[in-house]
Amino acid sequence: MGFRIAPGALNIEEADNASRAAAEHLAAEGTELARQAGFNAQPRESTRLQTTAHAILAEAEACGASAIVMGSRGLTGLKSLLLRSVSHAVLQDADRTVIVVPSPAVADSRRPRRAPSR
Repeated sequence: MGFRIAPGALNIEEADNASRAAAEHLAAEGTELARQAGFNAQPRESTRLQTTAHAILAEAEACGASAIVMGSRGLTGLKSLLLRSVSHAVLQDADRTVIVVPSPAVADSRRPRRAPSR
């Protein structure tokens, strides 16, 4: 027995619009943080035809970016294998500087692992 989606249960256009709005919000938030840190940051958006990493690299090339600054969700284990790390893929294929900044929650979760031993 297979899974079926009930008619009308999934509105693709609504899902696309919600995804676009969330991405625009994150881009604006990241741009503001980068500007506060002294960067000349500009938000960019792109329709993804291949992978997210490919879209990021293509946009960086198109606008002549000297660096790519991106966040990290801090996926580990099985999630990392299944969802793939966009920041890792960008790092592997980039031809310019890439700066990966962990979210405050990710940074806080990593802090105990770096505690100096006495």
